[in-house]
Formats: sequence, structure tokens, C-alpha cells
Amino acid sequence: MKLREEMPSTASVEEIFAAHTDQAVREEACRRSGATTWSVSIEAADGGGVRIQVDRALPPDVPDMYKKFVGESIDVFFRKPEPRWISQQLFILRKEI
Repeated sequence: MKLREEMPSTASVEEIFAAHTDQAVREEACRRSGATTWSVSIEAADGGGVRIQVDRALPPDVPDMYKKFVGESIDVFFRKPEPRWISQQLFILRKEI
């Protein structure tokens, strides 16, 4: 299954890029999501882009009777290659789930 999410913005491309590639911002997103553990890796890529990898463990939001099937945590892996810029007002993220 492919998902596509568009987030129109009035911020500049540079501002959006800086926010999405900031280590502290990514780690704060993990904390706010309720992750019990996480790892964030941001590496420079060719052409001025970056590669982002975020791995986190989240407590399952399921009834207790189902926890024996899913366990005490659900691992979520996020891999993002270089962002693709469409215009100054539109930033598209590709997410693998």
C-alpha cells in the first residue's frame, strides 16, 4: 500500500527543509508521539539533500486482550530519502509504512 501526504505551507523551502532535517526536532517528535525508545539518524546526501532514519518503539494502543498478540511495543521504522521539492509552497514527503 502506498500513502501520500501533502502539506501545503507558506514557509520557505529552506525553512521547511531545516525543520524536517533538525535532529532535535525529530527527537522531540519521538517524545511527543509517546515512543518509549528511539534512534534518529540524519546524514548528508548528494546534491545537498539528506537521508533520514527514525526508528522508535511505541506502546500499542489496543485492548489488553490483544497485547499478547502484538506485545508490549510496536516498532515503527521511518526511512526518508532526499526530499523532493515541488515548489516554494508545497513539500512532499515519501513515507514507508
